[in-house]
Order: sequence, then structure tokens, then C-alpha cells
Amino acid sequence: MDENVEKEPKQIVSSLLRHKYTPYAIIVVVLLLLGLVGYCTFSKNGVGSRARLSTIEAFDSLVSVLPKGTVIVARFPDNERQDLYYLNSGIMYCFNARSRNLEEIAISGIESGNIANAALTEDEKYIILTVHAGKVDKLYRVNTINKNVVDLDKSVAPTVDESADEEKEKPKVVRQAAPAAPVENAEPSLPQEPVSQPAEEPQPSAPASVSEPEVTPITNE
Repeated sequence: MDENVEKEPKQIVSSLLRHKYTPYAIIVVVLLLLGLVGYCTFSKNGVGSRARLSTIEAFDSLVSVLPKGTVIVARFPDNERQDLYYLNSGIMYCFNARSRNLEEIAISGIESGNIANAALTEDEKYIILTVHAGKVDKLYRVNTINKNVVDLDKSVAPTVDESADEEKEKPKVVRQAAPAAPVENAEPSLPQEPVSQPAEEPQPSAPASVSEPEVTPITNE
């Protein structure tokens, strides 16, 4: 602040007091204070706007060169967090617009590339990660301010159904069905009709012998 600017209000107030203009002196001091506060606020907002604009430009330049399949999880173009979080090939990255530094969010005990999903919480303070951990998926929480990773000690549905695989591997055994026991009928069975045999064709009779005498009937006259 210029020294002349600080001296002028004091000279004006002392001059008004010497002339016994105390009420006017108070009004002038209040106006000067209001003007000074407004000037400081305008200057601060101008610097903040330029910083915000440069942060957004840095984010846009990074996003334009990211490979396909990248998921933008969160953007923080404010003074406290100038970070952009994105997920690619199972790895969570954090880009800082102020330092232009890109770092991987590492999880202790988990190999790189096992992050299946990432979601920002409603309060925008944390990012919840779904991570493949052996035969189950576990949940982790990332603090977006200090980047600390906390194990939530929660497991979700297993990625592989082991029971189904065991059923597939077991050989199927085919068992022969046992013969059914005869069932006794409560009602007596009806006699079966004999099956008729086809009639034999009549054989042709042999011709009468010529030597046989002719029989003549006897009548009494």
C-alpha cells in the first residue's frame, strides 16, 4: 500500500477535527474504509479467477490427450484442491494442475491395475474404490485432500462362483433304475378269452371208388 494513500485520510480527518467537523470526519473515515475493503476484495477475486481459469485449462489439456476408455472420476478446480482424478486400465491417477504432477493412487497390498470401479461421494470429500482382492472385491476410500487410502473392511459379491465350478468339474454318475415291484390288483382279474385259431381250409374229398356197388332202396308194393 502506498504511504501517501495512508497519510491522506489521516490529514483529512485531522483537518476536519481542527475545524470542529467531527460528524463529517466520521463519515469520511467510514467511506474510506469501505473503499479500501472493496479494492482489496476486487484484487483478490481477480487473482482467484485467473488461477481458476488456468486450472481448468490444465485439466482440459490433459483430458484431450487421455486414451479411450478413461473415466474422469472427479475435478477440483478450487484453491484447496487443484486435482483431477481419473481411472484407466484399473489404475487411479491424480493430476495436480498447480505442480503439473501426475501420480498413481497406490493401495497397500493390492497389485496395480485391480481397481474395477471408482465413485465420488455426495460430499465430494472421498472417492470409493471397488478393488479386486483375490477371490472377492473389497472397498477402499480415498481422501481427496490428503490422498490417504483407507480399507473399509467390506467385501462385496465374489467375482467367481466357486460352487458352480465345482459342480461342473464333478463327473456325472448314471445309475440304472431298479425294476419296479409287481403291484397286486385289488380287483380279481377277469378271465381272458381264448384266442381263436384260424379255421383250417377243408381238404378236397377223394373220389368214390368205381368198384363200389350202387345201393337201391327197397320198397313194399
